[in-house]
Amino acid sequence: SAAFRAVDWAWVLVGAGIRAATPGMAELRKAVDALTDPVDPVFVRDFQYSTVAKPVPETFMQTVLAESHRLDAATWRGVIAGLIAYEAAEPAIRVPTLVVGGDKDAVFSVDEQRATAAAIRGARAVIVPGVGHTLHWEDPARFVRELLGFLRDQ
Repeated sequence: SAAFRAVDWAWVLVGAGIRAATPGMAELRKAVDALTDPVDPVFVRDFQYSTVAKPVPETFMQTVLAESHRLDAATWRGVIAGLIAYEAAEPAIRVPTLVVGGDKDAVFSVDEQRATAAAIRGARAVIVPGVGHTLHWEDPARFVRELLGFLRDQ
């Protein structure tokens, strides 16, 4: 896919999986495919809160929710389509890659995250205990440490 040409010198995949046919993705895709405009605020709240396993600041989450409420149903479907499309792009990744996520990720399991790293030549997987789908939200300091360590090693 032209949208996924590896042109940069490194990739960082946060909360990633290579197979779209997982139970979590199937459930999410079904829910998103059923969305109509305006998108149900309960769906938005439930989805965003389902991505975190550790508490995040409430003011931050309120901002996330406010921004998410701005998305129409077609945009939500496009996001899911993008997640599925990158599955086909994975073999084309030819740059150093960090796959980082949490062991409590409700979207992609630890096995999926590790399989993603294993499918990309030379990729490194870092799975953080107690964290969900959004390490960069839940433990930003740890995310930055992992990212900087990865970049220093390149």
